[in-house]
Amino acid sequence: MNKKGLVLVPRLRGIGGMETVIVSWIKHYQRVDDINMKFFAPQGLEDQSRFDGLGDEVKIAQLVRPHALGKAWGTWLTFDYLARHDFDFVVCTSIPLMKLAHLVRRVLHKQFKIISWFHFSIDTLPVSSNGDLLLADINLAISSGIKQQLIARGVSSDSIEVVYNPATIPDTVVAKREDTLAAQPLRLLYVGRIVWAGQKNLKLLLSALVEFKADWRLEIFGTGQQSDIDTLKSFVSGHELEDKVFVRGWSDSPFEHALPADYLILTSKYEGFPMVLIEAAGLGLPLISSDCPTGPDDIVVDDNGFLFTNDSQQDLVETLGNALATRDTFKPEVVRDSVEKFETGKYFERVSAILSAV
Repeated sequence: MNKKGLVLVPRLRGIGGMETVIVSWIKHYQRVDDINMKFFAPQGLEDQSRFDGLGDEVKIAQLVRPHALGKAWGTWLTFDYLARHDFDFVVCTSIPLMKLAHLVRRVLHKQFKIISWFHFSIDTLPVSSNGDLLLADINLAISSGIKQQLIARGVSSDSIEVVYNPATIPDTVVAKREDTLAAQPLRLLYVGRIVWAGQKNLKLLLSALVEFKADWRLEIFGTGQQSDIDTLKSFVSGHELEDKVFVRGWSDSPFEHALPADYLILTSKYEGFPMVLIEAAGLGLPLISSDCPTGPDDIVVDDNGFLFTNDSQQDLVETLGNALATRDTFKPEVVRDSVEKFETGKYFERVSAILSAV
């Protein structure tokens, strides 16, 4: 018998990594017959262009401002939607949505299972959320680190399934490399939001590079708050790094436009599951990443790069030296194969097996 499921989507920017995964779910489950999946964003999306034309399975409410009014209206829409439809399971991507689904199930005597699917580090939640985390019958963890965080909050390990996130792995590598590496500076590529001292921790990256004694070059693709961009550019000019740091702005295909690079670098203080690492490695580009919670230690292995101690400038400087000394030992084909387990087909085999068993 076919399963009927619903994915409840919070109010998102519409252009981030979580949205990318949700779109992949929509497209996949439109092609299968044994699971009928609906998607509902009750508070709307800041930018819904990526979801336009994806079919009747997707319902996005009108964006209501101010945020408090939109939240109240979205709560009513969710309650009404769940009351009028029957599902075998409801996938919740935030604590408020999970609490609401649990309330509807209890008040209206619905029979659906609640599945949590969080795309952020559980450590960012207050301790007061511990009870809410127990509301899910099944928990889809996008990294082994998130599984351990859920267990630490009291969630039974038997209810947690590590599924990771889906990634398109090219058949051939396309990383840009040359045979004359010895004559080149250490060439680093950063792709992501520009956040100076917060989550993405670009302050650490630039400070470590200033301390690093060898020649280097950094290319940055991304955007962020204007204050963070201004701080970044002020640091670059203040340290006379204009010939070393190139801020390109946002691009929907940064790897196509980037200069030849030796490593993609990530200096985040925390993540959910950093898809940019898989995307880069899938192209054959080696990685340097902080060992932050959560995700990098699932992705970065000896065959594809280096992990450094989270938020440690000293360890990052030492890692940069090791990366420079060994960059010619990484084979693009081996780097690509190291992330094969995250390939989209294998991912949906894992997820569908879990959902079909509900």
